[in-house]
Order: sequence, then structure tokens, then C-alpha cells
Amino acid sequence: MKGSIWLDAQGPSFPRLDGDVTADVAVVGAGIVGVTAARLLHEAGARVVLIDANRVGHGVTGHTTAKVSSQHGLIYAQLRDQHGPEAAAAYGSANEAALDWIAERAVDADFRRRASYAYVTSEADRDQVVDEARAAASAGLPATLVDDVPLPFATAGAVRFADQAEFHPLKHLHGLVRGLPEVYEHTHAVQVGEFVRTPGGTIAAEHTIVATHFPFPDRSLAFARAHPQRSYAIVCRIAGEPPDGMFISGDSPTRSIRAVGDLLLVGGEGHRTGTGGDTEERYAALETFAREHWDVRSVEHRWSSQDVVTVDQLPLIGRMTPFEDHVLMATGFAKWGMTGGTVAARLLTDLVLGRENPYADLFDPNRLNLRVSGPKLLRDNAVTGVRFVGDRVKHPGRRDIESLAPGEGDIVRLNGEKVAGYRDEDGGLHAVSPICTHLGCQVNFNRAERSWDCPCHGSRYTVDGDVLHGPAVHRLEIKPTST
Repeated sequence: MKGSIWLDAQGPSFPRLDGDVTADVAVVGAGIVGVTAARLLHEAGARVVLIDANRVGHGVTGHTTAKVSSQHGLIYAQLRDQHGPEAAAAYGSANEAALDWIAERAVDADFRRRASYAYVTSEADRDQVVDEARAAASAGLPATLVDDVPLPFATAGAVRFADQAEFHPLKHLHGLVRGLPEVYEHTHAVQVGEFVRTPGGTIAAEHTIVATHFPFPDRSLAFARAHPQRSYAIVCRIAGEPPDGMFISGDSPTRSIRAVGDLLLVGGEGHRTGTGGDTEERYAALETFAREHWDVRSVEHRWSSQDVVTVDQLPLIGRMTPFEDHVLMATGFAKWGMTGGTVAARLLTDLVLGRENPYADLFDPNRLNLRVSGPKLLRDNAVTGVRFVGDRVKHPGRRDIESLAPGEGDIVRLNGEKVAGYRDEDGGLHAVSPICTHLGCQVNFNRAERSWDCPCHGSRYTVDGDVLHGPAVHRLEIKPTST
């Protein structure tokens, strides 16, 4: 079975950085934030160097559901209650503007306008969509309360947003990145400040944008104010047509639905990274849901992704710390990165160029509202503390590595030492340190993705210890095996 359907798109390739370079702006991360910001800054006359540890768009942007919408679940009632009606209106306005910007630029990216629905299935939850429709309409969004939802199962109503959109995210990025003079792939930043340092060379730049999904410099303190979540998606071939629109459930379990051509995409099953249990069951649950409601002929693609959720429901976009104007960051789009990432790129461009932006204060990473974020901040960091200690107790690694079955990973013993061990399908053993190189939590095995995931701050590694997701920048130490 194939992975993300978006990664089938063929795009340009770029060399690895080999040597020292200079720029007006260094952009670290070539997802939707980094590529969009690099394009805007290049068009404004800045000399931009764009780097990515992998390939353009092959990170989180390449593993999205690719909805381009200002409807982010049932968020506007929450924003109104937590931050006030003006903040809710500003959030909506920023994302609507991002949608319109993408509409102008995504000319060869399968862009099409669609209605979007946030629905509930239980009458007990209907009050949520009634309140959300009221809050969204008051915020100036194209929102209406509807009872007729074009899905093949009963609902208890929905909030409908008109004139939203869907597209192909990789085709969009490929269009934006073409023409940029300095792009380097497979170039892993390990330090930012006065210079961006990579194994292949150093970038000296007046400004640096850290667009790595989760900022890896710990001085941002993003790891204490946000947490990562995994979610899953499958694409099915079905008999008949997929539903007309884009859909997200407002009750549990979350289900995200859209068409991809004549195929059906179903997403959901979110959980905090490193805590999902048997992750194969997540895909099975999505397939069961799809087969219950559509005549599924086959499952063609499946993938998972990682998203960052902040404690106050608002992204962190702007200066990394109050003490440095030249290092900027963006994170915390809570699974709505296509518009959220575009909002971020436009805001960061304005900050670099010294222009006013009406949303800068709302999304400022250095904001502090203890009334809104204090309780959740304490809860999230308490969870991290519990995991730091609890996983060492729960997974002490008493088994011998030789007991692993093909395809199995676990915390085991190798020559008397606790390791993260995995046996591949051919019987070969792989062993690495079980301690995350970010802040020292113990990793857990993700069976569906064949990866080691940190439950504290979401760093992820291959079975051989290479970094898949930050904030970690250093690999897990390899432990030699005897086989």
C-alpha cells in the first residue's frame, strides 16, 4: 500500500548545501510556511536561502488532508469565550485572507472551491453547532447552521462555511519554489542564531525564519507551551461518487472527510505523540468507518502526520524570544496548516520587511495570558513529567532483544543494557538508545510507522535512530548488535 497520495507528485530537486553562503534571510524548513515565506521575500527583493532536512514539502505539508479553509472544527465559539469576539474575528479574517491568497497562487494545484461542514452526530451535541454557527457568523465568517448535510449517515446538524477550498499541497509548493535561486535539500540545521549551522556549511543571514513545524531551538520554549499530536488518513477507492464537500466531525471520534478526485479520504484517530498504543488499530478504525458508510473497493493510500497544538488554541508566529528580532518562528496550527501556515508566512514576511501586520499581536509567540492558558499549561507539563518517570517504570526493558518477533519493537535488553530494539521483517536486529536526545524522555515504539516516538515533546526517530521529527536535532545513539 502506498503512503501519502500527495507525495506521488513529481517536483524539482535541489542539491545539498556544501559550503558557506550569505543571505538576507535564511529560511529553515521547506513546508508551506517556509516555501511561502521564501517566495514572498524573494518577490520583495530579498536574497533568500531556503533549506530543508528532507525534500521540499515531504514533511508535514506532504501528509495533510489539504483542506484550505477558515473553518477549523468548532473553534470560533472557543476563541470567543477564551479570547473575546475581536480575537475570534481576527483569527477568521487572517485565515480567510490566506485562503484568498492561495486561490490566486495555486493555479496548477488542483484548487477547487468547496463548501465545508463541521457536523455532530448526536442530538445531545447539537447545541455546540448552534453556538458555533452564531460565533462564526458574528466573527464575519461565511457560516450558516444547516440540517441537511450531504453525507451517507445521519447527523444532528452542522455549521456550513461557503466558498472554502481543497487542493494538492505538493503541486502548490512546487509552483512556489520554482524560480527561487537558492534552495538546498537534505540540509539539516542544528543551530540558529547569528548563523544557521548545518553539517555541510554555514548560512550567515540578517534574519532567520525557523519553519520546521516544531521549533528545535529550546530557547523558544515552544515545547512547554504546545504539544504534538499524531493523526491518520486513508484514501479509498469506492463505488459511486465521494461526498460533495469537506467535512469534519465536532464530536468524538474525530472524522475528517473529503474527495481526492474520485477517491475518498478519511482522516482522524488523533492522539498525543508517543501515547497511541497499537497504532495499526488507528488505521483499522478509519477503514471500518469508511466501510460502514461507503462501498469501499480498496484502500489505496495511508499515512499519518504530526501537528502541534498550543495551550491557548492560537498559533505562535513571530519573534522566537523577546530579546532577538532577527530569529522568527511559526508553529501551532492545530491540524489546519494550509491556511494557518500561509497566515504565518505572510506575517513573518511583514516582520522581516518592517511592515505592519494586523495579526502580529494576536499570534505573538511571547504573549502571556495566564487566565486562558495557565491551567492547560500546568496540565500539559504535568503530563510530560509523568511520562518522563512513568515510561521508565512501565517499560523497564526486561526482555532480551533476541525475543523480538519480526516487525516488533520494544524497550529490551542488549548485553545487559536497556535499548530500543526492533527486529525487521528479514530478521535483522536494530538497537538504539531509548533516551530522546531532546530532553531525555524515553521513546515508545510506533508499530504502524516503524518509528520511535517521544511522548514528551514529540520527537520521532527511525528504527536506526535518524531524526524524523523535531524538536530533537541529534540522532539516537546506535547500539551494536551481535546479529
